[in-house]
Amino acid sequence: MATAPLSPVVPQNRLLRALSPATGPQVLLTLHPVALRLKETLITPDAPITAVYFPVDAAVSVVSTFADGSMREVATIGNEGLVGVPRFLQAGSMPFTAFVQVPGAALRMEAGRFDQAVQTVGSDLAAVLARYTQAWCTQLSQHAVCHGHHRVVQRCARWLLQTHDRVGR
Repeated sequence: MATAPLSPVVPQNRLLRALSPATGPQVLLTLHPVALRLKETLITPDAPITAVYFPVDAAVSVVSTFADGSMREVATIGNEGLVGVPRFLQAGSMPFTAFVQVPGAALRMEAGRFDQAVQTVGSDLAAVLARYTQAWCTQLSQHAVCHGHHRVVQRCARWLLQTHDRVGR
């Protein structure tokens, strides 16, 4: 992960933009800009989540890997969200892999700092992340429904449209 300048990327993540003027600057001080590379693994199954990521113009796939090595995407995360929701829910790991599907910029926060930021009194970060977590759960459910109902061409079209919305290109 290479570093990138902080100022032009901050407002492009919708969760960070949703923070209040009192909370936003405090959270931004704990973030480190990074350049995410294609296929870079951000979270490994059942391993400790050591950092969370706020994508700016990158897209991250969350996939389940089967015993035969095949994978199925369960979620896509872009500038609307956070990679590492289980950490917000006080879980130390998750059973899925999160890897970069579309390279680009993100803002990274170490797990310990993230935990502190969520617990800070007066911070609206927890409220923003709680609303996002509900949206993320809805997305997971929608992915499951689509995989069971739609043909691959329809699923591909949906993925392309959603990815374009998230990365802006």
